[in-house]
Amino acid sequence: MATQRVLQAYDILELIFLSIRDGTRKGDLARAARVCKAFFLPAVKLLWERMYDLLPLFKIFEGLHPTEGGFSHRKELAYCFCRPISPQEWTRYKLYSQCIKSAFFSRQKWTIHPSALEYMSKTNGGAPLLPAVQHFEWEQISPLDFSMNKFTSSMMRVFAFKYLGEELSHGSSMTTDNAMEFHMKLLFDDLSVKAHSLEEITIYGIDQLSSLLSFSICNRLRKVHLTIESTLDPAVLTMFASFKSLTQLTWVVSIWVTQRLSYTWLL
Repeated sequence: MATQRVLQAYDILELIFLSIRDGTRKGDLARAARVCKAFFLPAVKLLWERMYDLLPLFKIFEGLHPTEGGFSHRKELAYCFCRPISPQEWTRYKLYSQCIKSAFFSRQKWTIHPSALEYMSKTNGGAPLLPAVQHFEWEQISPLDFSMNKFTSSMMRVFAFKYLGEELSHGSSMTTDNAMEFHMKLLFDDLSVKAHSLEEITIYGIDQLSSLLSFSICNRLRKVHLTIESTLDPAVLTMFASFKSLTQLTWVVSIWVTQRLSYTWLL
């Protein structure tokens, strides 16, 4: 890098345009952002617009470190804060987070501990941690975790929710199952309030949707994609039949591990 000539304005523009067509050139784009202040914001917006892994965003905070084993029964790394966020770090986070339009929060290999997200939310005055995100994909392990709604905002148009935890048993007499279903309903009720511009939703891993999805959020939806693992809840079809704006419904039923049935209705 040190032996290369100083980038001129034309060179930086070329790097920015190349990065749009080739996602592997993000290193060049980052270099362009550092060299010239005039092109700093355009380069940053392109770098952070689509985040298929949010970990680089959280690594802005030097005090955020992984702990062995997650807060769940899985083996993912759980990141926690070991010291307060500095004003400079928070300024950088605010800049980059406002550029993110599409984000995917996976729980497969790492996660942010709910206490860390709660701390960030308080630092942000309770405002959404991804204020400009329009397409958000979230993986949930525990029905008692409300971290998801710290990211949602009124800008969100497309939302995908993948539940990876224990099965929710509809109508069960067990107190634990009832409590899990109750907390999941609170989670989606809060989503309905914050993401009031939502147009498309994808849900995986929750079969009994009629008791969880708020009518206020469903009545605005144009596209719904569902994947269920066991029984079909007739009340869900009744609920969908009442939607005024729904134009497409996709239903995937996994009967066994190797057999999946998919149905799509264009309304």
